[in-house]
Amino acid sequence: MNLPRLKALLLACALLASPAAWADWPERPIRMLVGIAPGGAVDIVARTVARHMTGTLGQPVVVENRAGASGGIAAQQFATMPADGYTLLFGLITYAILPHAQKTGWDPLRDMLPLSQMTKVPVVLVTPAASPYKTFDDLITAARKEPGKLNFSTGGMGTTTHLAGEVLMQHAGTKATFVHYRGGNPAMMALVGGEVDAMFDNPQAATFAYQKEGRIRILAAMQSTRLPSLPDVPTITELGFPAEASVTSWHGLFGRPGMPDEARDKIVAAVQAALKDPEVRQTFLNMGLEIVGDDPVSFDRFFRDEYQRWGKLLKETGIQLQ
Repeated sequence: MNLPRLKALLLACALLASPAAWADWPERPIRMLVGIAPGGAVDIVARTVARHMTGTLGQPVVVENRAGASGGIAAQQFATMPADGYTLLFGLITYAILPHAQKTGWDPLRDMLPLSQMTKVPVVLVTPAASPYKTFDDLITAARKEPGKLNFSTGGMGTTTHLAGEVLMQHAGTKATFVHYRGGNPAMMALVGGEVDAMFDNPQAATFAYQKEGRIRILAAMQSTRLPSLPDVPTITELGFPAEASVTSWHGLFGRPGMPDEARDKIVAAVQAALKDPEVRQTFLNMGLEIVGDDPVSFDRFFRDEYQRWGKLLKETGIQLQ
């Protein structure tokens, strides 16, 4: 390459790296990769936020579902994308879990830049209405009396509906048998049908409907504060367990490390604006979600804590998600 062309190339690179080059960002549609199939609660949250972000940013924010491998397929694709802000990853708790339990071609601390935690997703302990375990103490007493006898349905190995049980059994000093189903709905149907003794559930419309119909009993919320949607349900700390026994899932948004500050700031502002919208808030509250909408620094701190916590648990329990 001759000297004039080299100088021109270097000048162009400098201009692209300058803040002024990104002042009009975004200038084309933005992709939001979602590692879960369409139709469920995760997809609803992603599409609701994306729709509101579209109005704020002035460019379409297009949700692309890349289901499979518990979100790993979307993460793998995301890790190969340029750091220009035009491809985002909808964040799931599994991104703090999977790298500790299986080989992945992506590293969340290397390939994902936390932008904003959108919500917290509560976890509750549920039994069938006809169960002899009518209280949390009934269930724990039975689990301690005969370790491994109680059967818990889960939405799949490595999900919060599974790991919440591992955490509780660890703190209770006993064991349970976990029966893994392909998703939360089949796991709930197994519970309602009396095929299992209990379940840890991310409460949603169906959960509230089953409770209202008297088909299930919600024994505890796996956190330190009572849920606004279930104000009569005691928390795990009220029931005598430490705060370390708390388990919540969450939704968030990631960009690629090295993305321009201007793009990052506009995306974060658009997410926060969406979560302040009354219609969006009501939609999420009706789903039993707690709205967060924090900043990149707070989400980064939270995500690293989650990454370390689940890594420690999986090492101690020997869980392999293969």
